[in-house]
Amino acid sequence: MVELAANIWADGPSSDPYEPDKAQIRAWGTFVEQNAAWNLLNVAAIGSNSIPDGMNFIRTAGYATSSDGGGALYVRLEAPGTEPWQKQSSDGAWWDIAEQQEYAAEIFGLGVGGVDTASWELAAGFITKRGGTLRVPAGEFTLTNDWSVTSTAAPFRIVGAGKDVTIFKRADTGTFAFWNIVSSSDYVIADLTLNCQRSNVAVGAGSHALRMDRGDRITVRRVKVTDYTDTGIIYFDTADAENGLHDDIRVIECECDGMNSANNGILLNNTRRGLMSFNKVINLGRQGAPQFAVQFKARNVDGKSFGNWIENCRGGVAIGSTEVASPSNVNCHSSFEIVKGATRALRITSSNFCTIHAEIVDMDEASDAGNPTEDTDEHAVFLNQVDNCVIRIGHLRGYEDTKYIVAMPTAVGCSVLIDTWRNVPQTSKFLDLGAAASGNVIEVKNYVGTRFDFMMDLVQDASASQNTFILADDVMAQRTTIASDAITIRNPAVARYRLDTESAAATDNLTYIAGGTDGQVVFLTTTSDARDVVIVYNGAAPPAGHAPLFLKGAVNRTLGTINDIVAVMFSSFANKWIEI
Repeated sequence: MVELAANIWADGPSSDPYEPDKAQIRAWGTFVEQNAAWNLLNVAAIGSNSIPDGMNFIRTAGYATSSDGGGALYVRLEAPGTEPWQKQSSDGAWWDIAEQQEYAAEIFGLGVGGVDTASWELAAGFITKRGGTLRVPAGEFTLTNDWSVTSTAAPFRIVGAGKDVTIFKRADTGTFAFWNIVSSSDYVIADLTLNCQRSNVAVGAGSHALRMDRGDRITVRRVKVTDYTDTGIIYFDTADAENGLHDDIRVIECECDGMNSANNGILLNNTRRGLMSFNKVINLGRQGAPQFAVQFKARNVDGKSFGNWIENCRGGVAIGSTEVASPSNVNCHSSFEIVKGATRALRITSSNFCTIHAEIVDMDEASDAGNPTEDTDEHAVFLNQVDNCVIRIGHLRGYEDTKYIVAMPTAVGCSVLIDTWRNVPQTSKFLDLGAAASGNVIEVKNYVGTRFDFMMDLVQDASASQNTFILADDVMAQRTTIASDAITIRNPAVARYRLDTESAAATDNLTYIAGGTDGQVVFLTTTSDARDVVIVYNGAAPPAGHAPLFLKGAVNRTLGTINDIVAVMFSSFANKWIEI
């Protein structure tokens, strides 16, 4: 063990002064030289200085000048360096940045005199190989090359000083992504802005802003992407199902600001426990496709989307894609979303057992300017090729005129619940039940707007199966036309049927009713005083799926005026509609 200097040069009595042991002095001097740092002004000075053999450390005061934030500690290497951040002194020795938990990007020249592109590539190459946290300072950094890395060697974090504070600007012609991270896990990108500068025509078409392809345990937090084409923040697996699912991909408190030109916001693919929460996605535009703000695209399981704020897009919150056969996603859930100015606000496609809960869905008519699909392609809810999915909307407003509030081309066993629908007013069919829709329930708890005598007249119903539409604060009524002496009941919530004769004949018979649920009560009346409907008692053997009517007194009933009413209840046990 090396003796302390105080012991080596201890004072003795004046009559017998202490003579230090030279071996102890040499040992002490060697120890000091080996553990002291050779102090230099900047990084460039390493190459112009000869460092004594006994010195194992170099400390720089800065990258270009002292106190510019780029100071670092370097350690002597035993072999020649092979990495671009390693330095050689004039005596031929090689030096490497000392291991630590955090590294300032200024060490590599970013923002303190180095060329932005070269400095960034040096810093990013270092942190993705060595691991740790790279702290990027405030400022704008222009990159003439898109950054791409594959198979990073260690967990890493790239952290800026904040959104709109640390800004990377694209200045090249653009590849498929401004930042592209492939086959890498356990990393964080946080607190910075990626400005793709797509509106600068010299930059070129470009594509994604931040693209991540394969990896687990990835977090993107407080990152803003702007002025981009294609998708702002995208995670997916180019090999699709071959690599299985990737765990714990999180996009949190981020912001995507598009160009009103067929942009997407945040997209996850092939994830398990993927999370998109408290993000802001705006200005994607509504004139192209797909323009989804927040999307679990395909092969996601147990994903969650939570508390996102979305405005001006073609698709708001989306689960699924028609590009992948059902079930594309399973058990993916979205909660407490706010969606404004979306052509198709809430959309589930080719997915099973998924839910979406939006606090506010507002068409926001001001965002319709220049939208070629205005009044022809707008749906608050769109469900296609889905089973057992649930959508709930707290406040729905702005879907009016000729827009659908719900479109279900091929939905089975799904539920749509709207707490309050503010309508000003609806003038055309608002509910589209496709031919393959079956077993679905659509309920509006509170309807605010122009009332209709027969709400079911506004249901575009092509389905031959039972689906339930309920307006909870009103008695459901429907006009229907007799065909071949029968009518069909597919909505168990409808209580009143106003009957019209086939081909507007003066008189027509109602002999059978198809459909209905056990215990369902309906009230039958005629459409006009000028048309009589004869309700036939116990008609001949009914066609398959039909039931006869049993009337009091075993006689026919004639509905001659709109004031005549017959009430019947369906008994599935007896397969009869029985007058009550």
